[in-house]
Amino acid sequence: MRGGELVDWLMDPGVPFGRFQKDKWFHITKDGSAPGPHIVRALSKKIADDNINYRLNSQVVDLLMKDGKVVGATVKTGAGSYKVNAKAVVMATGGFSASHELVKKWAPEWVGRPTTGAVSLTGDGILMAQKVGAQTVAMQEIKANYLCHPLTARDGVSLTAITPYNILINHEGKRFVDEGHTSINFKSRAMMKQTGHEAYAIVDQTAMDNLKLMRNYAAAGYFVKANTVEELASKLKVDQKAFIKTMKDYMAACQAGNLLYC
Repeated sequence: MRGGELVDWLMDPGVPFGRFQKDKWFHITKDGSAPGPHIVRALSKKIADDNINYRLNSQVVDLLMKDGKVVGATVKTGAGSYKVNAKAVVMATGGFSASHELVKKWAPEWVGRPTTGAVSLTGDGILMAQKVGAQTVAMQEIKANYLCHPLTARDGVSLTAITPYNILINHEGKRFVDEGHTSINFKSRAMMKQTGHEAYAIVDQTAMDNLKLMRNYAAAGYFVKANTVEELASKLKVDQKAFIKTMKDYMAACQAGNLLYC
């Protein structure tokens, strides 16, 4: 693993990583904003500075083969198709979360769930690679993001950044999983067993203070806000008595330093 070197490489052209989140083992930006736009700006400048040729609105539809090797690709645009020959071809396919058919084929337990992946993740590149003999492995091991604000039945906004700050409470007002578990899918599967296959992620002001991205989401109306536990309970579809007890037990344990409970 060379994550540290990669972060250094991105910081050199100006991506403002500045804090290391030990409980999640990843870097975040100095103000807690989404790193994606910063990375796009930095790499776009690098492409321009190095005079690298790139194409937009261009869909790779086939790989070119010669003597058992990939030597290029066929590209489709609004103006027609053309071929690109290359000494080497790097497949950066992304995933297939936006393809109902491929999710059903390779990871059926997550069919019909909102995805926080890009609409471009249709798996086309994977299918093209398979067509010329590439092998795949562990295709069922996709990331099913349990920290998601659903926008539609198919799409949602990722709230992964609040992972270190939240506790999960179901409609019965109770916690049901170790939020600190390292596996995202472990927590997603636990959530799937709850009423409505959903739960509430509860955070306090600390998350808002540390993460500009979450402040933006709060301004967009993604969160339910309250000044007290009791007020919050009244705004959520939960067993209010159980919810209040769960929250107060949790806060008392944290204040007492009971990290196993927290």
